[in-house]
Amino acid sequence: MTIVRKVFIMGVLVLLVVSLGCVSQEEVPTKEGILNAIDQIDAYTYEMTEVQELVSGDGSKRTYTLYTLGGIDRKNKVFFSFGEFNASHDSSHEGTRSWGYFDGARFYLKIEKNDGGVVLTNTLSYTLDELYEETGKYLGTNLTKEEYLEMALEIHDILGNKLKAIISNSTVTSVERDGKLYVLTIEGHIEYDESPKVPQQAMEDYEKSLKRGVSSNVTGRIWVDDKMRPVKAEFKKKVRTTFESSGEGYEKVSTSTIVFNYEFALPSWVEELKSEAAEEG
Repeated sequence: MTIVRKVFIMGVLVLLVVSLGCVSQEEVPTKEGILNAIDQIDAYTYEMTEVQELVSGDGSKRTYTLYTLGGIDRKNKVFFSFGEFNASHDSSHEGTRSWGYFDGARFYLKIEKNDGGVVLTNTLSYTLDELYEETGKYLGTNLTKEEYLEMALEIHDILGNKLKAIISNSTVTSVERDGKLYVLTIEGHIEYDESPKVPQQAMEDYEKSLKRGVSSNVTGRIWVDDKMRPVKAEFKKKVRTTFESSGEGYEKVSTSTIVFNYEFALPSWVEELKSEAAEEG
């Protein structure tokens, strides 16, 4: 064997060893790694479809479908959301669409409701100060304007609020490859009591009557990229709520699919919404 051939063979072996070393050292996604990756994300958009079935103690059933296309820029405190909500009960049907945008200082909202075939539309625009003065007092006597803003951002932060809470309260049961992505299967179960706060002028007995026990079970799958960022999630959640005062309750089963994109961009309808709000104002 010539020296040149020996050098060539040795070079090939070195490349193989290095390649195998890279594969073996690839970081497999973990629950903690995904939660940490979520905290590091500054901005994203998402598309969510959710179907809910609510069954009361008497056996009556209501079905709700919700489609949402939204996004949030945590760093600049900007968010937008388009939602389409439909509710069905027996032969009745209700439908609502909404467009919302917050630019860091002013909130724009348009609501379109189909009421028995009659479409009603309302467009509103408020500064953060105006919203805080009008509604902040109902959310807590000591709530500051900064805390009010953070609360609004959390509500629209589906990734850092909804998805993170599900992952935090679940156990990863398997991790598998799906092309270039990893898919994690999760299961979770939590039980807790809650008593929704009511306005101060309401009677204390009424607040006690709202106290209820909640049992929640969730199963699902999460697809993550090589940075452990969620790119898709599918969940089925079953929640049983029982009122302490009467022992009666209801059950809600929801299925959700969420797709995430980490290239944040405002939709084209934002400028149209701002123009309509200016005309209404």
